[in-house]
Amino acid sequence: VYKRQGRKKAEEYFFRAIKDMLEADIQSEDSDSLRNSSEKFGLKSLDYDSSLAISHHVLAVLAMTIGDIDKAEVKFKDALYFAPNWIIPNANLIKINILKENFQDASDLIASIDGQALKLPWFWTEIGDAYMLVDSIDKSMEMYEKALDLDPDYLHANHNLGVLHQHFLDNEAIAEFYFNRALRIEPGSYWPSVNLSMLYVEQGSFKRAEQILRTAIDSNDYNFELYTFLGDVYLSQEQYDDAFDQYMIALDKNFRYVQVHVSLAKFYAIQGQVEKSLDQLEIACSLGYQDFDYIEGDMKFSDITDSRKYRKLKKKYN
Repeated sequence: VYKRQGRKKAEEYFFRAIKDMLEADIQSEDSDSLRNSSEKFGLKSLDYDSSLAISHHVLAVLAMTIGDIDKAEVKFKDALYFAPNWIIPNANLIKINILKENFQDASDLIASIDGQALKLPWFWTEIGDAYMLVDSIDKSMEMYEKALDLDPDYLHANHNLGVLHQHFLDNEAIAEFYFNRALRIEPGSYWPSVNLSMLYVEQGSFKRAEQILRTAIDSNDYNFELYTFLGDVYLSQEQYDDAFDQYMIALDKNFRYVQVHVSLAKFYAIQGQVEKSLDQLEIACSLGYQDFDYIEGDMKFSDITDSRKYRKLKKKYN
């Protein structure tokens, strides 16, 4: 709703949900699973104060989503006023301090956390993610390793160590090790599958990339992005019919997915079908696509970037 109708309308939906939650019977049997999960993270019971804490936390997440870090910080603190030991807003406050490069404040907050919370691999992985976002690679690795010391089979820490080695340390062998380890923990898991397949594509191991994505699709048949990635793998091998089939499946599942229209634009450009390529690119632009540097930097689009229609398209949407 935020993306389509703006912040005010999105907040209306959040406040309506909060009102419904506060008026609901939060002690009902239906809330048992939520209560059990919450207790693990320091939210001891689903009473009125806890509901207010959840409400403020939801608004903080909304603020984070739209990039209002200062508002998010205030709302996370509001959540902690009602549930001081709740680890999730505590972790998010630590992440905000790291993103603001207030590293000492982040360390002080970690030192103040309840000892039980520090036994959660989730916590250390979240902190590691924040350090990776500010290019503090040594600290990020330290946090992920703390998570794996607690649980060697914690999927997200394994996957994120793979990302760190692939994109920051240029160590493809170690990245491949961690991605494969994540997939042994949860075969077909989305992000390890996507990143490992991309690694294989970069290495020219297209069949291995195809195999990884096929396994992921078996586990995530609803996921239109995976079909697009698989189509791109086929396109890289000049298997045009197979690529087109995958793009059509992705379109059928979500016509508004921008990347499939960009991939189809490339598909048609390679085929020499300039008008069809431009039509697909215009659909992508109408859905929010603006990366014209990518289009102009890819030689496969060279036939369309010289056209008058492309220049008009760029002027309209750039």
